[in-house]
Amino acid sequence: MTKPTRNHHHPSRANGPKADSIDTATPSIIPVVGDGARGSKMERFEILLRRYEPLVFSVCRELTGDQRLADLCCEEVFVEVFRYPEDLTLSPTRFLQAVLRLALDRADDMMKSQSELIARGRWDAISGLEEEDRNIFLLRFLGKVEIEELSGLFGLTSEMVKHRLWQAMSHLYGRQIGDN
Repeated sequence: MTKPTRNHHHPSRANGPKADSIDTATPSIIPVVGDGARGSKMERFEILLRRYEPLVFSVCRELTGDQRLADLCCEEVFVEVFRYPEDLTLSPTRFLQAVLRLALDRADDMMKSQSELIARGRWDAISGLEEEDRNIFLLRFLGKVEIEELSGLFGLTSEMVKHRLWQAMSHLYGRQIGDN
């Protein structure tokens, strides 16, 4: 079996991919992820790669601040997903959370190796958030996902999503003031 590769000539790669929507109710994603997953491991992986790569790349680019590092980060995330086929059977929400956690960890490792103190401070603050708050924050502000979509994805009301975002921003702002 050959190693899965990403299309490095993505049409929107010049400005970075846009992650406008992550509607997990789309019929194309339901048979691929979760208990009802169908198709070979490679088929499911390729569909997930096409579906989530723009979002993961966008998050990695925002966190690393560098397109080359973001490309490497995103590639490492999906190689990790491919190596662990049990990730392909998670529910869509749990799969997205797992992928975001991997992206955060990989980007954190890259930024530490780049020795950028400002980026590290941002990472420390983001890493200090509760997992669901961190995922909501990353998807909203780095992935540009709308409040209503987050509400459906996490099974929360729009008001609760806004409250969780406010809590995350308060935590991050508090960490920033405390560091100065």
